[in-house]
Amino acid sequence: MGRLSAVWRKGKFPLCFQILAENGLKFNLESLSLIEKEVQISIQLRKEYETLPVLEGFVWESFSQEKLKSQLRQIRLILDWERAWRDLAEIWELTAWPSLDFYSFNAQLAKVAAWSKGFERSSLNWKAWLSPAQIREVLNYGLLGLRLENELNLIQTFNELTAFDRFIDEWGLENWELASTIDQQFPDFNLERKLSAFRNGWNLAWIGELERRNPLLAEAGSLKLSGEMEELKAAILDKRKISKHIAQLRLREQACIPLEFNRLGNRLTYRELLHQVSKKRQRWSIRKLVEELDVEVFRLLPCWLASPETVSALFPLKQNFDLVIFDEASQCPVERGFPAMLRGKQVVVAGDSKQLRPSDFYQIKWESDGEGMEYEAESLLELAGHFFEKHQLKGHYRSEDPVLIHFSNSHFYENKLEYLPEYQTIKAKKITFFLGKKLKESGKIK
Repeated sequence: MGRLSAVWRKGKFPLCFQILAENGLKFNLESLSLIEKEVQISIQLRKEYETLPVLEGFVWESFSQEKLKSQLRQIRLILDWERAWRDLAEIWELTAWPSLDFYSFNAQLAKVAAWSKGFERSSLNWKAWLSPAQIREVLNYGLLGLRLENELNLIQTFNELTAFDRFIDEWGLENWELASTIDQQFPDFNLERKLSAFRNGWNLAWIGELERRNPLLAEAGSLKLSGEMEELKAAILDKRKISKHIAQLRLREQACIPLEFNRLGNRLTYRELLHQVSKKRQRWSIRKLVEELDVEVFRLLPCWLASPETVSALFPLKQNFDLVIFDEASQCPVERGFPAMLRGKQVVVAGDSKQLRPSDFYQIKWESDGEGMEYEAESLLELAGHFFEKHQLKGHYRSEDPVLIHFSNSHFYENKLEYLPEYQTIKAKKITFFLGKKLKESGKIK
């Protein structure tokens, strides 16, 4: 077969070469075929576009791909609006919308929008007095069902109803549904019994939730818990037996680690301390031992029990102790306890302000003209209460029978003490004390 050749020049076919350049195509038969297909599709779209019916109110323009895309977007918006219009069933009853032409439909819709905006502004004032449900009832049924009484009575009744409606709104939907459920389940109960049923159900639900979060709580009262309590009791008794040996062992470990030795293997740690406490003549005083060999002394004896006066006499005025604890601080004068307080990094002051304060009879006391809490406080506990954080201990375990502390608890401690009777007394069921309500019921007190 013969070959057919054709010469294509840019000057003769400028549009063809422009399309190739814009789309990044090479000049070959495949590219020309692709351009031919696109042109045919475009011609077919133009023919179909020209056969489309003309819609009233819709601007129809000459064919182009950009304008076609723009018109398709407008059509999608119209279809979305039409679907939303179908969902507004309430607005259909306002007028015969299908019988209106485009311009009449637009004008009627503008009137509805204007009325809605005006109603929205007016409803702000209505909401100050009426709930949304009441506003809907007024719009649906009008004011024909209202009976106008005396103006003063009407205003008072209206204010009461408004207050009640606000209470219902603030109460919340969940509370309203809960109250309705209780009323349906217990129709014959009075208000007090309904409240009792609610509290009981609340407690049971809360117990169930706690047991769900902590499955171990569900074992309370079971045989497994009883066995574990017996094991714990036996373990505590065993620990009491060996606690002394454990403390001694730990003290020995602390005293022996670390030890220093010289090059001949002789121990240097505690050597001078052993010499001073072992010699029979010219022994150092305890104060001098603490001053010269404080590291070794406190390693062997980390805990000291002494009166505030003894602490001031034995230990130098520096923070040798990590913690200083004052017991019965209500009986300790400020001038005696304060120096001991300065010898610790942290301080705990324990005492009972309800007890008798320290007496200064037959004692010489320096008087000062200074004013302020520092000078007016009669005990170290009172002074500490002005500056430190307070924590009240509520457990009372010193009375074999709670009746011994009941009077003081009622008249001095504001009934804040929690009784912890003797275990043997509880086990033998010999407690003679009952709360005031039971005593009154039994007729023993009035």
